[in-house]
Amino acid sequence: MYRGGKICLTVHFKPLWAKN
Repeated sequence: MYRGGKICLTVHFKPLWAKN
């Protein structure tokens, strides 16, 4: 779950954080 999952979350959240 964490393997590759953390990266996926970061990629998906990256745009979210960028907006903040």
